[in-house]
Amino acid sequence: MPVVQLFLSGGKRWKSSDTKSAVGRKDQEMMALFLHYPTLLDRYEENDCSNIAHTLKDAKLEDFRETQLKYKSQQPPSLTTTEKRFLKLFCTSTKHMARLDDQLKSHSETYQEQLRKRDAITNSVGLSPAPGTRRTSAECKRDLLANNAKSTIERARTFVPHGRNCSYLGGNPAPCYPFTEVHDALLEAVKKKNLRGDGVLAAQIVSDVEKYCNEDFGQKAPFDDFDLQILKQIIDAVN
Repeated sequence: MPVVQLFLSGGKRWKSSDTKSAVGRKDQEMMALFLHYPTLLDRYEENDCSNIAHTLKDAKLEDFRETQLKYKSQQPPSLTTTEKRFLKLFCTSTKHMARLDDQLKSHSETYQEQLRKRDAITNSVGLSPAPGTRRTSAECKRDLLANNAKSTIERARTFVPHGRNCSYLGGNPAPCYPFTEVHDALLEAVKKKNLRGDGVLAAQIVSDVEKYCNEDFGQKAPFDDFDLQILKQIIDAVN
């Protein structure tokens, strides 16, 4: 940092791309240093605001994922005062805000589509929570193993792979459901056990069900709205 400080104190101008590494590391001290010299900022890059916001969102989300796995946290961290000031330095116009709003809309639409796909999965395998709600791995295991796992076993018995992230159940007019790859892997694993003998009991597929539920419905599930929560924080900070 002394070298950067030397250049800035000497009047060297800087731009948003010079700060990407510091923002990506959430380096509060380095961001504060740049904030000390706002008059030296060159605003030549049209996407300054959205680039800084995107970099900070990804950095905060990555950091949160690590914290989430370790401490089972369900609440993304708040932006620091320095991060808020840094965003306000770059996001200064209605045009900037419109772009952030467009990003939020796009992320929200993607999240809603993921929920619709998740609902298609849960409806097809008989999981109980209402559509659009967040399922837990415990609920997933409870429902898939209910009634000696008869429904899960039957679906696995007629399972036919139908391309990546999509599968259908034999006997139907080839409908293509938006299942995840781990869901297909569960049905394939259970189906293989069915082929080995006279049938399979729930106890024999517990490990397969737990693996699926923990991966697709657990803490590491990709279908959450944490990136939306962080992006909303960013928009609130610059409003």
